[in-house]
Amino acid sequence: MKLLVRRLSLPHLTLGIEDVTGRGQSIENLTTGRDDSFEIEELEWKLYQRLIQPLMNLKQPLKNFSIDFGRPPYGKYKELRAKRQSILEEIVMGQM
Repeated sequence: MKLLVRRLSLPHLTLGIEDVTGRGQSIENLTTGRDDSFEIEELEWKLYQRLIQPLMNLKQPLKNFSIDFGRPPYGKYKELRAKRQSILEEIVMGQM
């Protein structure tokens, strides 16, 4: 982030973050059948919140920012992920 701030004109920068890791079901779920998807979603939510922290302290606004968590391994979290993506986008763009 320090390099971006020093070298680029942030008001002209569009930044997109996309998670393409393609995680599937956890090993525990596959071996025991226990649905631990909620715990995994919560851990990933904490990860994404930490990921945007450097963007919250920029001195100039970005032109645009988007974040895409990728498709959840469990369809029941699709709406939750979309809402959380919107929350983080608003946090970053709203800080300016």
